[in-house]
Amino acid sequence: MNATFSLVQLRPRSFQRWRALPIFGPDLDDFVQWLRDQGYTPGSIRYYLRVLPQVVRWLRRRRITSLAQLTQQDLQTARRYYRPRSSDLSGAVRALGRFYLERGTIPEGQAPTPSPVEIELDRFAEYLRESRGLAAATVLGHIQRLRAFLRFLRVDQDPGCLRQLEVGRIEAFLHWSARTNNRFSLQHIVATVRAFLRRQYTQGKLPRTLHLQIDTPRVYRLERMPRALVWTQVQSLLRSIDRSEPFGLRDLTLLYLAAAYGLRSGELVHLTLDDLDWRGRTLRVAQTKTKQTIRLPLSDEAANLLIDYLREARPKSRHRHLFLRMRAPDGPLKPASVHDVLDHRRRLSGLDLPAFGTHVLRHSLAAHLLRQGVGIKTIGDTLGHRDIESTSIYLRLGVDDLRGVALPAPPSIAHRSAPRLIPVRSLPKVRAPRPSRELPKGFHSSLAGSLQRFLDLKRTLGRRYCGEGAILSHWDDFLHRHYPQVRKVRAEMFSGWTLVFIHKSIGANREAV
Repeated sequence: MNATFSLVQLRPRSFQRWRALPIFGPDLDDFVQWLRDQGYTPGSIRYYLRVLPQVVRWLRRRRITSLAQLTQQDLQTARRYYRPRSSDLSGAVRALGRFYLERGTIPEGQAPTPSPVEIELDRFAEYLRESRGLAAATVLGHIQRLRAFLRFLRVDQDPGCLRQLEVGRIEAFLHWSARTNNRFSLQHIVATVRAFLRRQYTQGKLPRTLHLQIDTPRVYRLERMPRALVWTQVQSLLRSIDRSEPFGLRDLTLLYLAAAYGLRSGELVHLTLDDLDWRGRTLRVAQTKTKQTIRLPLSDEAANLLIDYLREARPKSRHRHLFLRMRAPDGPLKPASVHDVLDHRRRLSGLDLPAFGTHVLRHSLAAHLLRQGVGIKTIGDTLGHRDIESTSIYLRLGVDDLRGVALPAPPSIAHRSAPRLIPVRSLPKVRAPRPSRELPKGFHSSLAGSLQRFLDLKRTLGRRYCGEGAILSHWDDFLHRHYPQVRKVRAEMFSGWTLVFIHKSIGANREAV
């Protein structure tokens, strides 16, 4: 908690004028002290005071002249108005909203009418929580992916478009999503769309089972090697961090625990002062993935680094979390902040390292322990794995050790050709070679667009479709030569064309034998 900091100290000559400011004047003393308690610097507090008259004028234009008329919705509307115009002024409005929310002096206000997209998202989120029992983070991921799908369909402009939804429209969304997502991310997108369409069908809002007609990306188990750094690179990265300033000491302690103990981002930011057992020399970690609590030995190097951080770098705060924000408002770090810290320190290090996430440090620790001869069970206990199969994945990183497992190649033996029992020329010809005719590149029939979109979608989902593409090219050439005038394609024509194509192909093969 910071020392007393009042409006009189900040504006000794004009504090009376600031207390007479419409709407916010009577609360400015408390607001200034609250900002100081949140860790804001005097310079930031002066700026927030300087822009308050602009906020007052904006509220007056909306006929809000007193605090009794003000609501949280009004402040949120003001923040949305100023966000594209001035991020600093938007921050001042946000601080005002948080101040009045903690005091509870202004009501929430009437929320704006939700859009059709938001209505669908709220219903789906309630279904995921109540019926399927998914965690809050999992529900949030589904909602973010579903929001992109509904906005692509333009549900806000046409709420009834879901009833007329076709498979082609869903495939177009997958094409659009593939521009910025790999196959692994597309797999999550397909899972979200399937779950949403399945629920729409069971509720009778969709007449067809569209969720059964969506193909999922092809992803092979263990197809990607775990990314890991050489342990000397990890040490060089940690040594490059400047610990002479509080920011550097905090980042060094954070990344050291991630590298030395293999902690995940969520586990790092959830560490508290109570998790440090100085007498028992242990570190208690609540695992975010397995929901279990493990105790790890606190080494001398880790203990000394934590002591330096707590004495010199950690800001004074009412929060018990170990790692806090260095800028206002004060509070614990978010899991995404660990990645930002790592990426920032990687760029400042001057080392030739590719961009990577915090999980790479966990993989690097496993590979380092494996090269040191540590057993798989010990590595799994250190990383908090419940199944040894999860730890066995890191065996693939020990390439040098795997080379030693391979059996030696047998010595070469001189090749002796076997005697020919039957002359090759006397054997009957099974099939005469067919005259090769090069097919034109691309599709040219009336179905060219549909065939190309079909192949593009399958290849986007990770399928090569070389043989299938050749078959479709032959069929397209058949249609182009025999039905060149067809413009409109009816569904019943597919079966007739396909039968004629198959019969002619079989006849050509028989003639060639």
